[in-house]
Amino acid sequence: MHYKNGREAKAGDHVVQVVGGSLRGILYSTNANSDSCNGRIAAVGPNDPFINIKDLLHIDDIAAAQVPDSTK
Repeated sequence: MHYKNGREAKAGDHVVQVVGGSLRGILYSTNANSDSCNGRIAAVGPNDPFINIKDLLHIDDIAAAQVPDSTK
């Protein structure tokens, strides 16, 4: 998948919509199987929260965490 100028699109890229609007955001999902190369963008703006990175976890680390099965 590529942007309008031919650059390869990757999840995590900061992007700006240049046709049909003025959306800014971070590309977080792509659908290479679609004819139109669809993707999903998390919109960003001047009122986005400012977060201390030490207070966050990566989503992959949460998914990999061992959670005990309480039904046993």
